[in-house]
Amino acid sequence: MDAHDPLDGLKIIDCDSHFTEPPELWTARTPAAMHHRVPVQKTVDGVTAWYLDGELWASTGGNTIQPGHEKILGSHVVQPFDVIDTSAWAVKERLELCDEIGVHAQILYPNGVGFSSNHVFAIEDLAQRRMVLEI
Repeated sequence: MDAHDPLDGLKIIDCDSHFTEPPELWTARTPAAMHHRVPVQKTVDGVTAWYLDGELWASTGGNTIQPGHEKILGSHVVQPFDVIDTSAWAVKERLELCDEIGVHAQILYPNGVGFSSNHVFAIEDLAQRRMVLEI
């Protein structure tokens, strides 16, 4: 029996993966005085979401991996945000995970905000909308 691994030498490309927006995506890029004008991540009653102008704005998207790279089956959301594996939103950790599981490259899509772009376009203040989009 040939013990040759049929995948040996192949470069696996994950063509449908999602990168969760990091908790400080907007606040790290604006002065503190502007934080009320950009989405802020908050956890309320154990559920983490994005808030804008003090109101619930968008979810954090689907995240199914807990720390330690433990995949949660039967759900598309792990809550709150602090129990999501860092590789969901941090580049260094994502690259380490890809190396660990043998993924050569990924095509990434935004997660919560990417699926909720209707929320971005619902921001009526055009200057505020532009700032959120540019960041």
